[in-house]
Amino acid sequence: MKSPCQRNFQQNQSAALVGIVVALGVITACSGPVPPTYNPGAGPENLYLTNGQWFDGNRFVQRDFSVIDGYFSDGPAPDDARYIDLDGGFVVPPFGEAHQHNIDADNGRFEILNQAYLQAGVFYLRNPNNLPRTLPRTIELVASVTTIDAAFSGGGVTGPGGHPVQIAKRNVSRGAWTRQDVDGGFVYEIDDRAELEARWPMISAAAPDFIKTYLLYSEEYAARAEDEAAKYWRGLDPSLLHRVVELAHADGLRVSTHIESAADFRTAVAAGVDDIIHMPGFRTGIPGFRHEGPEPASGYAAAAEITATDAEAAAASGINVATTVAAWAILAPTARHNLRMLRDAGVKIVVGTDRYEETATDEIESLALSGLFSELDLLRMWAVDTPMSIFPDRKIGRLADGYEASLLVLDGNPLEDIDAIFRIRLGIKQGHVILTPGQHAEN
Repeated sequence: MKSPCQRNFQQNQSAALVGIVVALGVITACSGPVPPTYNPGAGPENLYLTNGQWFDGNRFVQRDFSVIDGYFSDGPAPDDARYIDLDGGFVVPPFGEAHQHNIDADNGRFEILNQAYLQAGVFYLRNPNNLPRTLPRTIELVASVTTIDAAFSGGGVTGPGGHPVQIAKRNVSRGAWTRQDVDGGFVYEIDDRAELEARWPMISAAAPDFIKTYLLYSEEYAARAEDEAAKYWRGLDPSLLHRVVELAHADGLRVSTHIESAADFRTAVAAGVDDIIHMPGFRTGIPGFRHEGPEPASGYAAAAEITATDAEAAAASGINVATTVAAWAILAPTARHNLRMLRDAGVKIVVGTDRYEETATDEIESLALSGLFSELDLLRMWAVDTPMSIFPDRKIGRLADGYEASLLVLDGNPLEDIDAIFRIRLGIKQGHVILTPGQHAEN
């Protein structure tokens, strides 16, 4: 399924940012789909879209659609509409990326990343765990209707010496951050319920969209809390997670949880979190990955394996589970087992990566190559469930009357050839035509 460019890159990758751009299709030095042209200055228009095959959630149906004031309408074309002939193209909702930390004002890469995501059809992105000090500037970057839309958390809620405190301290040692950016900034190291209650107003005020929490081998929390070797390989006291959920929901905030083990998965489901943003055992298939903390008593793979009962409980609660498996883990037995359990239970699986050198494009390719999902499963996962998990209060993820007029026109039927999701002919975001057919470079 991978294009020659993407396979060549994965064999020779040397820089994370270059990896993102190549994998998203911005660099087209060899054969492969030509990315659409991005127009950041596109103005809003009323439109009448004819001769298209529209995805209705199960199949493609030939029909026409009006776009009025940025929303789809079943009504007739408005008097000032521009008519666009879709020439039989296949129309789908735009795609999403449920776990990525690329979009940040501090890295100076927004323009190239924004263009790359949009040209790949990724209009919606979730960035869990942000530095509150720089977050206002980051939010300004995505304030335009012709850029990607992103949801952000504030600092992550973990335990003393818990993950990802080491990331913040590493940035302090490099001189990029200050000590004030650690506890109370990028992370909140919460010891007990009294501290949670006392610090909650600050935590909530710094989180514009959702709260990020961490569980790491919660079945061994007490032992790891006292074990210096487990520093940074532990998380929040699992007994506190339900209270975090109560506080967050009372403030109108969702809760996302980082997990490592099946016990973490169960704890998150029981606590009522909204999103689990890793697959259990997502690290087990990383080639050469070396765990720095103590191995759980049952071993990494066994500790990560969920049961059918676990998956059924997650489905019943309506939790979204992000994949974060990519090519390096998709063939690992634990990852395949867990994906199969979630699929069979009807859990909403959403597409996310959590890797700077991987992208949502790579993730959906890997899921397709796994053989565990049909073309319809994959399309729903990326174009329907993922965007709706990122912005559950918005009318996106469907091509229907009253929904935001955002769409991609594909050059091929992805239910017959999933590679068609990479052949984007046209892109409209809330009535702005921001993607038009790309052109081959002159030799």
